[in-house]
Amino acid sequence: MNSGLGFPTHFAPKDENGAILIKQAEAYCKRGPIRATQIGKEGTTEVAQDSLQHTVDDEVNRFVKENELVRMIKIEQIDAIVVGTQDDVRLVYVFPKRIDELLSRKAQWGDFAETLREKALPRMEKGEIILNTNIPEPVLQKAGLQQSQYTQPRVQQAYKEKSRRKGYKPG
Repeated sequence: MNSGLGFPTHFAPKDENGAILIKQAEAYCKRGPIRATQIGKEGTTEVAQDSLQHTVDDEVNRFVKENELVRMIKIEQIDAIVVGTQDDVRLVYVFPKRIDELLSRKAQWGDFAETLREKALPRMEKGEIILNTNIPEPVLQKAGLQQSQYTQPRVQQAYKEKSRRKGYKPG
């Protein structure tokens, strides 16, 4: 159990079998590597044996961080170019309109690719890739990107243009 208030994780077995499993997991984690953590502003280092508590806390923190990054990319890619690595994400260019609106016609793909080439690519740092999944691959290739410089897009063709509602003509 972890209250989310910065206190350590606590494990309480429901029955005898749970107690045995917790002891086995603790013994397994103690066989792991020695953990060195930095404490305080002075940067003092504490060396401790790995424990089940630390292992679970690390996994939960990793899971939360990954989900936050995925959620941020999904939200920000609506109208921006998102770049980064597995650990860090940032925006390099924000469009005045939604990307799906800008790419709604294939005729606009060239202009979008040029904007990518001139505005976004120069701001990318070494090791970063474009994390947007809402830009068709031909647009990314037209901008001069190699496949290793972007994540695999989910859209491959033009967005469907919104059809105008046609009025009813009485016969």
